[in-house]
Amino acid sequence: MLHVTTISRFQVLILLKQKPYYGYELIKHLENSLGKKISAGEIYPFLKSLKKAKLIEIKSSGARRKKQYVLTPEGKTQVNNLMKRLDGFMLQIITPNLTECVHCHCQLFGKVYKQKIKGKELPFCCSSCAKVYVGEK
Repeated sequence: MLHVTTISRFQVLILLKQKPYYGYELIKHLENSLGKKISAGEIYPFLKSLKKAKLIEIKSSGARRKKQYVLTPEGKTQVNNLMKRLDGFMLQIITPNLTECVHCHCQLFGKVYKQKIKGKELPFCCSSCAKVYVGEK
């Protein structure tokens, strides 16, 4: 199981890819999506390390000089590369477990509807596809 800090860090990157955020906004967004209290100590050191690596920049605004965190062009490239690697990794895990519906050819993961036709058990996504397939044969 992933540690909440790992999940929150990953989610911070995804959020910053979408738009700039203030630190407080990031924390509140994480709390809402993860359903648990997120401490500033989990987020701000990570933001500091991203800044040190030149993956984000900080823009200050308003009388209180609130800090807004923005991905740099290099940061966007790194997040995109991370997403591509993660996508490839997920495909490696899922692909061996995919089955194709013999009628509509959609990819099935998990539960598969099976029907015996001419002594052979065939995979379908649903009973409707099985009925249509039988009617075509």
